[in-house]
Amino acid sequence: MLTGCAGQEPSQQTSTTSRNKTPNARNNSATTLKPRTTTGRELFALPVPDGIAHGEPVSAPDAWAAPDTYVTTAPYAIQAHDPLTGAEQWHVPLPGPVCRGSETMTSDGKVALVFKATRAENGYCNRLAVIDTHRGTLLWQHPLPGKGTKGMGLTVAVTDTTAAAAWNPPGSSTSGALGYSLDGTRQLWNKPRPDTDLGSSLCGEEYTGGTWLHVTRGCVSDGMTFFSLHRIDPATGKTLWTYRAREPYAGLYLAESNPMVLAVYDKRDKTADEPVLTHATRLITLADDGTEQTEIPIKDLDAGCSAFTGRCGGIVATADTIYIASDSTKHPGKITAIDASTGARKWTTSAQDNRDLAPLRADGRNGGLIAYESPGETRHSTIVPGSAARVLHLNPATGTREVWLQLPDTGAESQDHFKLWGYENLPLFTAGRLYLRDTTVAPSIGNPPWTLAYGAATN
Repeated sequence: MLTGCAGQEPSQQTSTTSRNKTPNARNNSATTLKPRTTTGRELFALPVPDGIAHGEPVSAPDAWAAPDTYVTTAPYAIQAHDPLTGAEQWHVPLPGPVCRGSETMTSDGKVALVFKATRAENGYCNRLAVIDTHRGTLLWQHPLPGKGTKGMGLTVAVTDTTAAAAWNPPGSSTSGALGYSLDGTRQLWNKPRPDTDLGSSLCGEEYTGGTWLHVTRGCVSDGMTFFSLHRIDPATGKTLWTYRAREPYAGLYLAESNPMVLAVYDKRDKTADEPVLTHATRLITLADDGTEQTEIPIKDLDAGCSAFTGRCGGIVATADTIYIASDSTKHPGKITAIDASTGARKWTTSAQDNRDLAPLRADGRNGGLIAYESPGETRHSTIVPGSAARVLHLNPATGTREVWLQLPDTGAESQDHFKLWGYENLPLFTAGRLYLRDTTVAPSIGNPPWTLAYGAATN
């Protein structure tokens, strides 16, 4: 989210080849397959690696799941695992922790990362790199300008032609942005481009990848922050269209890029007893040409937008429906479906037994939404039988629930370790398999794994 606040270095690190991948977009559902049976079993668990001290967690922020591989950032590395057994397919070591990865892969399995060049606690995120996940190879890395960034507002994006990163909010003297051709041979830009219409160079940018490169930009002028969204042709760097917010909002996210949904903090929605806006209060849908279509109030709902990651984990959109989570502080455990063209609410469904409920991704094969329901009741730190987590399918017309994968009661205490903290640490669900993971890795009481994978018992 935006708020109002060099030389090529190729690497020869390679390892076991993995195969076909697809982008990890939440509304790209070609690989969302219904499990063969609803009875689930644990496929594998990844223990916390040796050498990580208690109380000193290491960042591992992103993962990408495909039918034949599970690729994950890890402590001081990026690696791939067999999705059925957890056997390591390849491992690329890094000199420091990963700060942020691209949310998507390219069509041929490349991802972009920003990482630290050192393990020092006070180190900066200062290297942009591209990884070929088909071959398990670090293709190139380039330094960020200056010291780099501590990670505030850091976003990383990749398209089939471009890798880019941006950091820090608009108005900050340390804001920056960097873009390279996907092969790493050409630097395309090295700082946010000033918004000449505002006559200001105090701009911050965030990037979203996929088919297009979308740039969310906030520029400070006369004490106010003005937001705009730009679609960039990643092959040429030219702006194809620009959407300008009608007024200076308190903050703006690109919540979904296909179809395009903006989530905004709107000061008009602030009441006297709210000293700070903590949730997006409105959605704005855009046509593919950037034309504004619908404005939808959502103050009682929660798009799960994070100022730290720039992502909105509480929302999934399709061409005709927006699925959005409830405000976890007031009405937890609900998902509401909204008509994308009219803004009318179609239905609301609730979790059972006071569980949390979060949207995971759209289901392109059957229609509707795939959601995750967290473990239920515990007694003396033990999950009550039948209260393990589950994957649900929600009917697009009625919200009717269908259990797609019931996780086993055995090991449910480990499932409960993976809390849904504000929709920032959501599981991945691809090809009938569910991946629970921590985004920071360190030993803890009971020695729970930092990744758990589940699938159908008959797979």
